[in-house]
Amino acid sequence: MSSTTKPLRRCSSRAIKRKTKPRSYSNRFATALEGVDIDNPGTALDRSGHPNPVPRVTGRIRRKFPIELRDVEFLRANADRSIKITVPGPFTMAQQAQNDYEQETVLDYAAAVNAEIKDLFPAGADIVQPENLTCKRARRKCGNTACAGSRPR
Repeated sequence: MSSTTKPLRRCSSRAIKRKTKPRSYSNRFATALEGVDIDNPGTALDRSGHPNPVPRVTGRIRRKFPIELRDVEFLRANADRSIKITVPGPFTMAQQAQNDYEQETVLDYAAAVNAEIKDLFPAGADIVQPENLTCKRARRKCGNTACAGSRPR
């Protein structure tokens, strides 16, 4: 390691929240899509009942460009092992958005995630894991294991 390179160190989520405004990776993905108004965010209640700013859907959801492609290219260029990247699942993004568009958006989110995944493998990803956190939380409450990617451990 050169003298100008600082080693990476772990930071607690509290420290990060104090220093910067946190932005989830699902928000990063969702706000890069067409049909989402990033200048006028919506509001949704979190699990504790507090209002939070969320992406506001104002039109049909479409993927304009690869969103996590540069991340995979960076990992591939700097890793000598297999690499894994996660992408937010369509149910999670639909749950975490204020839908002012008069139509259901889950299938549009699913098409955007599918297109993203198809671009990540040729860029060097060995594993791409869609995360549907909303589905996992629901499974914990009711014991349903039908959701993909949410097998009991």
